[in-house]
Amino acid sequence: MDSNRLLQGVTHSIMSSLDIEQSLRDLFQYLRPCFPLDQLTIGIVDRRQITIRYMLEADTNGGRIIDEYVEYSDDVVQEGLEIYRDRFKLFGDWRKSPICREQAAYFGIDRPFSTMSMAIDIGGPLYSVLGIMAFGEQQYQATHLAILKKDATLISNQVVNLLHLREITLSNERLASENKDLWKRLGFEPGHMVVGSNLGLKEVMRSVKKVAPLDSPVLLIGETGVGKEVIAKAIHNASERADGPMISVNCGAIPETLLESELFGFDKGAFTNATHQKMGYFERASNGTIFLDEIAELSLQAQVKLLRVLQDMKLERVGGNQTITVNTRILAATNRDLPSMIRERRFREDLWFRLNVFPIRIPPLKERKQDIPELLRHFASQKAKEMNLKFLPRFAPEATRQLQDYDWPGNVRELQNVIERAIITHGEALLSFPNLNDHAPQGESNATDGPAAPILTMDEVATHHIRRTLEYTNGRIEGLRGAADLLAMKPSTLRGRMRKLGIRVERKVATR
Repeated sequence: MDSNRLLQGVTHSIMSSLDIEQSLRDLFQYLRPCFPLDQLTIGIVDRRQITIRYMLEADTNGGRIIDEYVEYSDDVVQEGLEIYRDRFKLFGDWRKSPICREQAAYFGIDRPFSTMSMAIDIGGPLYSVLGIMAFGEQQYQATHLAILKKDATLISNQVVNLLHLREITLSNERLASENKDLWKRLGFEPGHMVVGSNLGLKEVMRSVKKVAPLDSPVLLIGETGVGKEVIAKAIHNASERADGPMISVNCGAIPETLLESELFGFDKGAFTNATHQKMGYFERASNGTIFLDEIAELSLQAQVKLLRVLQDMKLERVGGNQTITVNTRILAATNRDLPSMIRERRFREDLWFRLNVFPIRIPPLKERKQDIPELLRHFASQKAKEMNLKFLPRFAPEATRQLQDYDWPGNVRELQNVIERAIITHGEALLSFPNLNDHAPQGESNATDGPAAPILTMDEVATHHIRRTLEYTNGRIEGLRGAADLLAMKPSTLRGRMRKLGIRVERKVATR
């Protein structure tokens, strides 16, 4: 097999494609006929430090972006410097190599393997390392190392190209994510829709149609998770302010000490570290809509400050003396009983009058179970796109009935989480939901009369969920759609949790 011809082919593949995973897969397939190969990794080493940063990997399952820092011992550092000096290294007995031993421990490899490495100078104190691995003893001979040396220039070029392509890919993903987040915060989420508008939310949407063209305040009332922000966006998008911004504010998430500066902004020098002028949420929402979610969580003092602005739509930034007029429509939402809070003197009656011009009650999911089939299809499609799945999740015939038999104390948000968890757990298998009642909160009316499921500790629940997620990602922790990304955790936080719970990464790499 002419390895030179093969590598020229992969050169064209990488240079003509911006698909990093496909390019990695191509490199793996082009190299595999040249010598035994079950996995390849590409990392970057800083000779001044004692860490290697694994950037890319490929195996028989495909190519992946990774981002894993591994801190090695002094023995490994010395062996790594030898690889940099000699450029090539064939590891005979992996047990005698500090690098191989520590790699096996870190990646959870529990069987014999053979490996070759090549160092590639990429400038300054940095160099890249291409690691080539095959399972089994003594898989590599001098002839295999000779092939690596013969085609070193071509292979080095491909590694450098792949590292550049990795940065382009991640940069594009970051820009796309930031752009999506910006549009979402401004209320211009593409493809925004209200699922159930023709069924369980029909009356709600009639109210939305009536009030949207006006500038009147709207108070959205409903349990946690029913979709109050979705309805707020529907009002904004159907209004004459649709071309302006929509700013969503979770009133319960803003500390009391920061509330005034967050809502109304501040001038330079207003307080320590106020090195620049900042517009508050009200000012940023001018000519658009501000959505004050969880309005009942504001303290009485904060309610007074808010009321002053709502009365005439004028404000002053913290530390400023200029009166600013804003043209902002007010939408508010709560899951609390505001009249009761008023009687208990925990919510101002005059603020309630200002907000309660046009109240809209959003029914909980248990009162509109006819929406579940449509929600099921919507969330399945949505999660397939978010998780970059190569398949559309499929549901067992009994799935809809199982979901409609449950009372959904967490409403639409709980349904969304249940569907995502099922996709992570079962993958391409038909999804069903036979044990929803086992996880219902104690005291809920939907608890079953049968034997109760065993009560698990929080550590046991976390261990199970992390392991299933790692199963789904084939042990990949970092990068897009890695376990940390899916669990919405920092990779370092997830690794710390795994160490505490005794969870080890198990990678499934097919043998030849």
